[in-house]
Amino acid sequence: MKRKLVIGIIILQAALFGQRSNSNNFSVSGVFQETILSDRAQLSVRITADGSTLVDATKRVNEKANDIAETLIDGGLSKENVYSSKFRSSSKQIERFVFTDSRVFKVQVSLHITIDDLETLEPTILKLSELEVDEIYNIKYSIKDMDSIKEKASIAAIMNAKENAKKYSEILGVEIGPLVRFEQPSIQINPIDRVSRNQVTVTAERPMPNKKGYLAYLPKPMKVNASVRLTYSLPDE
Repeated sequence: MKRKLVIGIIILQAALFGQRSNSNNFSVSGVFQETILSDRAQLSVRITADGSTLVDATKRVNEKANDIAETLIDGGLSKENVYSSKFRSSSKQIERFVFTDSRVFKVQVSLHITIDDLETLEPTILKLSELEVDEIYNIKYSIKDMDSIKEKASIAAIMNAKENAKKYSEILGVEIGPLVRFEQPSIQINPIDRVSRNQVTVTAERPMPNKKGYLAYLPKPMKVNASVRLTYSLPDE
């Protein structure tokens, strides 16, 4: 029984000291967690137009998209925060009279909009619902100054690791030497509910809220997790 106890103590010491018998190092981890609110939103709008020719449909959808973009820019949105993508075209046969039919062309484009001030998100959505858009979709939330958030989390995790090194060395009764290895901090920033976006569908009259209300207008809380590992040398016995 005593022999098993001694073996267990040896294994525990090896784990605590980062395999001290082999490397003579002492490794310790540091973590940092914080909840922050997103301060930027991105959304997309879908615009379609019909025409008797593809050129005609393209011209009409471009006019719609330009009018919407200009309205948003005149309302204070930056030009850099509006761009278009996903050009699609289709056609179908429509029977008009007996033994005659014609083709109708449909063109669809998407406008992508970035909102840097969340206080203007709801007014922007309401304004878009009054314009000739077919749908508002993919409302996503993010952080504008991601670099400063990551820097703050990295520093906090490193400080936590240093505090843990001091605390554990005092508990174990050892003196730690200089830092011999530093692993780059691992940082993750994710929505707390793990839902990447809320969606609002827009009809010609008004935005349609989901069952829980206009949740798409609310800033999404984000969880910041940072971890780091520091390795110190141990004096030779």
